Amino acid sequence: MRCILRKPAFLIALSGAIFAGQIGSAGADERNDGPTRMAGTTVGQMLPTTCGRTYRDAARGMSCQGLLDFRNNCPDDLYKALAETALHLRCPDELLDQKIKTMRQEFAKLEQQNNCAAATGFVDRYATDFELADAPELEKANVLRIKLCEQELREKELAALEAGLRDAVAKNDCTTLRSFEKQNTLKLSPDQSSRLAAATKQRCDFEGQAKAALRSCLDRSESSGGFCGGSACFQAFRQALPQDSYFAPERTESQRQENICRQSTAMRSCFANDPCGSERCSLPLRIAVGSGALMSYIERSEKDAVRACDAKREDERQANLRAEREAERLREAARAEARRNNTYRLTLCNQSDQSKIWIALAYYDYDAQSWIREGWWTVNKGDCTTVGDRFKRGTLYWYANGPGGKWVWKGDFGLCVSLNAFRVVNQPGTTCDSSRHRLFRHRDIFETEYTLRFT
Repeated sequence: MRCILRKPAFLIALSGAIFAGQIGSAGADERNDGPTRMAGTTVGQMLPTTCGRTYRDAARGMSCQGLLDFRNNCPDDLYKALAETALHLRCPDELLDQKIKTMRQEFAKLEQQNNCAAATGFVDRYATDFELADAPELEKANVLRIKLCEQELREKELAALEAGLRDAVAKNDCTTLRSFEKQNTLKLSPDQSSRLAAATKQRCDFEGQAKAALRSCLDRSESSGGFCGGSACFQAFRQALPQDSYFAPERTESQRQENICRQSTAMRSCFANDPCGSERCSLPLRIAVGSGALMSYIERSEKDAVRACDAKREDERQANLRAEREAERLREAARAEARRNNTYRLTLCNQSDQSKIWIALAYYDYDAQSWIREGWWTVNKGDCTTVGDRFKRGTLYWYANGPGGKWVWKGDFGLCVSLNAFRVVNQPGTTCDSSRHRLFRHRDIFETEYTLRFT
C-alpha cells in the first residue's frame, strides 16, 4: 500500500487562497474583458497568453488535473512554481500518480535499451525519491542494473582475455602459451580454454618434432641431390624454433649449406641466362661442394645445360626463319596494298540490242608493268563480265563490234588487233597490216571499281 504524507488543512487552504488570488483575479480580468492593475501591471500582462484554456480552468475550478495541465503547459517559470507548490499541498496523490506514470514509461524504455548505463541512470534518478523508494519498477531496475553491469564487465574481461589469447597464439611459442594458460586458466571461457589447449598442444608438439626432424632432414639432403636441402632443413627448424639458443650449435653446418644453396642458385641462373655458359656457370658450385654425392648432380646439370644450349640455338634459328617469313608477309601485304591503291576492277556490260558483242582493250597492266593489247571478250546481250583488277589507274582504250561488224564502238586512237584471241605486250615501233588496224576510244579512270557499259 502506498504511504502518502498528508498536508495540514490550513496549509492547503492557504495555498488555494494564494493560487486562487493570483490566478482567479486574472480569470476575472479575462471574463470582464478589462485589465485589473496590480502595482502598475495587469495580471493579464503578467501571465503569458499561451497558457490559454489551462489557466482559466485552473483558476476557476482549482482541480488537480487543472493544476497539472497548467504546470505542464504554461511556459512561464513563475506560474509553474505556483502550480507545483499547490500540487504538493492539495494534490499529493495525483502528483504521485503522475510521477509513477512517468517512471513506468521510462522503465519501459530502459527494458528496450537493455544496457548498464541506462539502468544505472534510472536507478540514480529515482533512488533518492522517498515516495518511489518502494516502487517495484525501481527494484526491478536495480536487479537489471546489477545483471547488465556484471554482464558488460564480464564481456570486457573476456574481450581482454581474447586479445591476450590472440597475442599469445600469434607469438607461436610454447613457453608463452603455457605461461598464459597458467595465469588465466580460471578466467577463460570454455571456448577460449579449448582454443588455448589446442594451440598449446600443437605448438609444443611441433617444437619437439622440429628438433627430431632437423637431424633426419640433414641426413636426406645430400643423398637426394637437393643443393638447397640443407638450407631448407635449417629454415624449417628456425621457423619452428626461432630462438637463437636452439640454432647456435648448428651454425657452422648451416652456413656451409647456405653457401651450397647460393652457388646452386647462381649456377641455375647462369645456365638459364646462358645455357652455353659451360664451366663458367658450374665451377663455383663444384668448389663449394668439394666432394660427395652432390658432384654427380652437378655433372647432370651440366649435361642438361648442353642440351638446353643446343635447343636454344635451334630456337634461334627457327625464330630467324619466322622473322624472315613475317618480314616477307609484311612486304607482300604492302605490295598488295599498293596494288589496291593503284588499280581498279573492270567490268564489261552489254546493254545494247546486239545479241553479243566482242571487245578489245588496251591498258597498262600493273602486274606486268607494261601496256597490253588484249581481246576478244565476248559478252552476250544483257550480261556483264568482270575481266580483272590488274588495270592501273589512268587511261583505258577500248574497241567493240557486234555480229557482222554492223554495229561498232570506236574512237580516234588507232591500234593493231588480231582477228582471233590475242594478248600482246606493247613494243615500240611495232607496225601491222591495215586490215588489223582499229580505232579505239579512251577514258581516264581513277575509281576502284569501273563498269564499261556498251549501249
